[in-house]
Amino acid sequence: MDTKIKVMLLMEEGYIKDSVKVILSITDDIVLVGEADNIDASLEIMNSFEPDVIILGEEVNGKDGFLISERIMEENPFQPIILIASQQNVDTYKKALRVGVREVLKTPLYPNELKRAIIRVHDTKGKVGHSLYYHDISATSEEEQKPEGENEIEDKNNAQVISIFSIKGGVGKTTISTNLAVALAESGKKTALLDLDIYSGDIALAMNVIPKRRVADLANDISRLDLDLLASYMVKHFSGVMVFTAPFSIEHADYIKPEHIEKILSLLKQEYDYIVIDCPNYFYDIAMVALDHSDMILLVATMDILSLKSIKSTIKVLENLKVDKTKLNLVVNKYIKGVGLTLNDVEVTLAMPVTTAIPLESQPVISSMNQGIPFVTSMKRSKVAKAVQDLVKEILARAGDGE
Repeated sequence: MDTKIKVMLLMEEGYIKDSVKVILSITDDIVLVGEADNIDASLEIMNSFEPDVIILGEEVNGKDGFLISERIMEENPFQPIILIASQQNVDTYKKALRVGVREVLKTPLYPNELKRAIIRVHDTKGKVGHSLYYHDISATSEEEQKPEGENEIEDKNNAQVISIFSIKGGVGKTTISTNLAVALAESGKKTALLDLDIYSGDIALAMNVIPKRRVADLANDISRLDLDLLASYMVKHFSGVMVFTAPFSIEHADYIKPEHIEKILSLLKQEYDYIVIDCPNYFYDIAMVALDHSDMILLVATMDILSLKSIKSTIKVLENLKVDKTKLNLVVNKYIKGVGLTLNDVEVTLAMPVTTAIPLESQPVISSMNQGIPFVTSMKRSKVAKAVQDLVKEILARAGDGE
């Protein structure tokens, strides 16, 4: 390698950390730039030395490594992290994926395994977020290469893509996605709903649908994928929404690639009026494809400081990625008065107006989720249903579809 990969250790003292240091010391193309055993010290090292990779312990001085990782990702959503764990199982991987950890290595560590992992996550660092730039840069050359007549088809396509996004879990992203899609369909719009939280998406459960085909098999069909074949990978909800579910098995998720999502969106835009995307709650390549193709991005926050902090970090990242700020819309979910914050406080903190405030109304939300029937259908008179319906009216008006 022309330049050495800069690695930082965020681990407590012990034989595991000693093993990592020994392995790094005998690896020519990797250099240790700092060590820390607490989050504050690690953030200082990150700011000073900008490590390419962080190697994180499963537990650091009594603090859970996954929670530490989540804190790091709030500061830098693109930071590659390798977690050293005592065991590897589905639960470990799901936790890692939720907080943005790139790889999990099990102890004991082997020199070649650790080195390959460091190189692997370092190589992906430049790719995360690349999709957003790729389309802007290559648009002209791609336009020139399109066959005659293809541009005319796209010019006639007015499909609106709406992505629901938050880097903080538990804010109700999936609930909003499902009910928004159903409400759009009930307004007479041909609507598709995509679950792109491919490692832990719950759209299938929330909509009570079972796909006819394994989404993972789509990789084999991608070269011949057309609208008819794509439809066989989707399932029709009773509301009329066509649903593309996340893989049911976590091990199948890696079969879904950014280029597959590119092609799926390209096809759906030819057929549908609205495409609603439930994004993963972390920045990575598939999320970037979705955000890049979006006409509207709904940033979901709740009435607490941690949520607002994560949204503020998200806005900063999106601005750095040159995302058009007019696409960003703030949705406050589970809104309740008298919690020490007002909607005005939220707007001032984020320097962004609140597009919609969806009230906290637990009974219809939980009941609809347990039954697999979106509340905009089952409980139309509830406050949450009316809030989502108002959001739909706003979306239709902006798209020129309002009455």
